[in-house]
Amino acid sequence: MAFGLFRKPDPKPAEADAPATVPAAAEVPHHDSAKEILELLELELGAMIRQLERAANSVAGGAQSTAATLSNIRARTDALTGRTSAAHQTATTFSQAAEKFTHSAEGIGSQVRDASNSPTRPARRRTKPASMWIACASPPPRSAMSST
Repeated sequence: MAFGLFRKPDPKPAEADAPATVPAAAEVPHHDSAKEILELLELELGAMIRQLERAANSVAGGAQSTAATLSNIRARTDALTGRTSAAHQTATTFSQAAEKFTHSAEGIGSQVRDASNSPTRPARRRTKPASMWIACASPPPRSAMSST
């Protein structure tokens, strides 16, 4: 595009030997070539501006997408923090309950040990013989079953 400045002018026609026409003919191509160069520069500049505009729009879109992604990450992090806090509270409550259970089981265990080591044992209760329990658990007569 810039090579137009260095072009050689077209050779003069043989008919134009007049000195008045030579300077006018030499100036016209120079003026036209400068105009052409300016037009080409204007076109190139316009194309570069459009390209820059597209790049700026792309960057703006990427920034909006990044902001939305970061907002989503922040919301998920807050939710996860809440769940972690609830899990921590549950674990603390469970630990305290387990500790109370352990202490109460130790107390019962010591009472059982103390009772078994005592010289006087409590009297055993008398229970029914096993045959009585079996008789009570026998199935009803067949006549009662067939009516149902």
